[in-house]
Amino acid sequence: MPNKLLVLVILMALQILLHIVAMSTMKGNVPVSDYLGLAINIGLLVGILKGSESVRMIVMFFAGVGVIIGAIALLGLLSFAQASAVMWLTVVLSLAGPIFILWCLTRDDVIHWMSRRAFCVD
Repeated sequence: MPNKLLVLVILMALQILLHIVAMSTMKGNVPVSDYLGLAINIGLLVGILKGSESVRMIVMFFAGVGVIIGAIALLGLLSFAQASAVMWLTVVLSLAGPIFILWCLTRDDVIHWMSRRAFCVD
């Protein structure tokens, strides 16, 4: 597994773990949407680990949506004259994740590893 993909998998697993921790600290009933979101995240992680090309495309699509949303937030922040450092950091970090995902999943070594993994070539 390429190192950049390993970093992505670790970050996805950490996101799932934090989602589980957040759900366990909720008082009262946990909404069904939280369980659904958790199931989708687990499915995407498993799909990436299995080398599924369709999952790679889905993750890339939503990362692209994240870049667009982050760019819109950046444009809004640019029009706000008194933006604090925390605001800038928030917008930059909201762009960093999706950009890393797009960069990682478009590298030739990652695509090659995923296709070999999907077709059980070793």
